[in-house]
Amino acid sequence: LDAGTIYKNRFLGVILSCKPCYTLVAQSIGMRRALHVDSRYMSVLTPEYISVVTNLTKNRHLVDYQHIYAWILRQLSRAPKSPKLQFVSFPKNAVVIIISMNFESVMAGISMNGLPVLILPSIEKRFSLSGKELGIISAANDVAALILVVFISFYGDYGNKIKWVGGGACVSGFGLLLFSLPHFMVGPYDVPDFQPGKGGICVSSKNNSSSGSCDSNDSGAMWYYMLLFVIAQVIHGAGICPLYSLVPAYLDENVEPKQMPVYIGLFYLSALLGPGVGILIGGQFLSVFVDIDQPSGLNLTPKDSRWIGAWWLGFLVFGLLFFLLAIIISGFPSSLPGAKERREKHIREGNLNKKSDSNEARLKEIFPGLKSLLMNWTLLFNTIGLSVEVIFIYSFVPFLGKIVQLKFGLDPVSNGYVLSAVMAPTMMAGVILGALVVRQFPIKSVCKRSAFYVVVSQSFAMIVPFLILLPGCLNVNMAGVSTSYTDSSTAKTRINSTHEQVMATYSTDVLISQCNVNCSCSIDHFTPVCGSDSIVYPNPCYAGCTATYDNKSFGSCSCIVTDTSKSGTARQGYCDRDCKNLAIFFVFIGICLCVFFSCIVPLTTVVLRYNE
Repeated sequence: LDAGTIYKNRFLGVILSCKPCYTLVAQSIGMRRALHVDSRYMSVLTPEYISVVTNLTKNRHLVDYQHIYAWILRQLSRAPKSPKLQFVSFPKNAVVIIISMNFESVMAGISMNGLPVLILPSIEKRFSLSGKELGIISAANDVAALILVVFISFYGDYGNKIKWVGGGACVSGFGLLLFSLPHFMVGPYDVPDFQPGKGGICVSSKNNSSSGSCDSNDSGAMWYYMLLFVIAQVIHGAGICPLYSLVPAYLDENVEPKQMPVYIGLFYLSALLGPGVGILIGGQFLSVFVDIDQPSGLNLTPKDSRWIGAWWLGFLVFGLLFFLLAIIISGFPSSLPGAKERREKHIREGNLNKKSDSNEARLKEIFPGLKSLLMNWTLLFNTIGLSVEVIFIYSFVPFLGKIVQLKFGLDPVSNGYVLSAVMAPTMMAGVILGALVVRQFPIKSVCKRSAFYVVVSQSFAMIVPFLILLPGCLNVNMAGVSTSYTDSSTAKTRINSTHEQVMATYSTDVLISQCNVNCSCSIDHFTPVCGSDSIVYPNPCYAGCTATYDNKSFGSCSCIVTDTSKSGTARQGYCDRDCKNLAIFFVFIGICLCVFFSCIVPLTTVVLRYNE
């Protein structure tokens, strides 16, 4: 029984490494290094087996080991299973682990950068939120990550990374479910109609001012929903933090260094597939009415300005999926089989540096570690560059859906299809490009070359902010706001007024003219109509319309004056805005996103290998 046999036959080598017989075998064949023994194999070491091995080693001669090897395998098959939760065996478990990580990465992209792109305008309309408040909601999950990333990265590196990621998935699921809660609290959606008075057609009245009262859905009464959205985003961001801070390190420790860029690329590819999938799925959810069933007598479509889609449905579904994935991920082993041996081999060859042998995280070590990082100029400037990129991405992409809706006049469903068709392929192509580029770099110089690639590619991407200046649709000519009523002395006075004077009189006087002064109109319900004079009015009442036809067209509108009639007509919706350059806008967006995201793998490589 020689040493070569032991090394070539894994099961035999494991059994012979036990303490009762290791000494005898080591003395007999000159073994100098003990192998790791799983506790489940100790039950095989029966007195009968130890006696056999002892007799063999005393004789100190080679024997036909095939019979003994078969006997050992039979004993192993009878050994009790490990109590640890492991679903599959190597090599399948490595594949399942990586697929599960990538799937969570997809869901994180969907929930953080996919669904919000489309649902923010719906939340804004449903809960009467301002653009500033939407920005706070969008940034809340990043605030949580900013606060927790240092501690999670530090303690997670010393602990079981898989358990950290699984626990984070559970927290993220709770945050998503909490985000959908306001829908169940606010009650059914009160769809604005075109009944006489206020938001409907004009009804003669001696009251010469618009209603200044606020209903239960104004922004002052909705602050607690805003607070709930922010808290949910903070919780969700805290749960996602272990995924992006620990999984790249987990992959770096468990795969071949030469293949590491490919695995990292697949991981971030999944993350960037998420926004495209999320936008596509979000468009489908928004094609469903917010309360699932529409009120009787209404037949609204997504193109109707009063339409609000089921924005909450996506968060509910993916929140439950996060809980399910948390259970699955938490059952995986802390490292892939053979990972330790592969890493030790590359350390001996000088390709990698040896990590600290400490297995305990100490709070006092965080600040010296931060000081060491800040003194590393390569890592510092890499982080600054990444921060600038992230500032742009996370300030622009969440509002891209709203920008496209306002700038190019797309409805939410069409907007979802177009955005997903452009964003998903270009971002994925960028990550694949970056992974392929880094894979060509030698291991010993991969850090420096990756940093150089980032500098060159990001210089090209500086043109992105100027795309917002590309002409789109014409501005909305809103009566009393951006253009005057035909006979409005109030509007003419407003043109020569200061901004403060205009804002002071906005709620009562700006939308009132001689043609609608007796109509008792109210801005509580914004249901815009397009007049035959190509001017948009907040609702039929402000256009002075006294006749309605199937709730989509209106007549006898005293404020609409044309060359042929003193009382024109109006139709539901906005006027044609002569939109153009949509294709050019998305071509440039696609190119820039591809360049931006081609830096993901090089940037991550610099972070992981900056000290090697």
